[in-house]
Amino acid sequence: MSLLIRVRPEAAQDLEDAAGWYEEQSEGLGHKFLEEVRRCLQRVAEQPELYPSVHRNTRRALIQGFPFGVFL
Repeated sequence: MSLLIRVRPEAAQDLEDAAGWYEEQSEGLGHKFLEEVRRCLQRVAEQPELYPSVHRNTRRALIQGFPFGVFL
């Protein structure tokens, strides 16, 4: 069974802004960024316990290839 992943509106805006910035740097990079975020969220939903605890009950999964993390 997978966890239900909810993205807060503020986080969704951050992702949109970051994807726009990456797209300005190189065509297609914004799409690649969002695809890596999607993959990370899918892995987190399937196995959240794989990610290290960074504070109390908060874990962090890093986005592959980009300097971003997902906190859960």
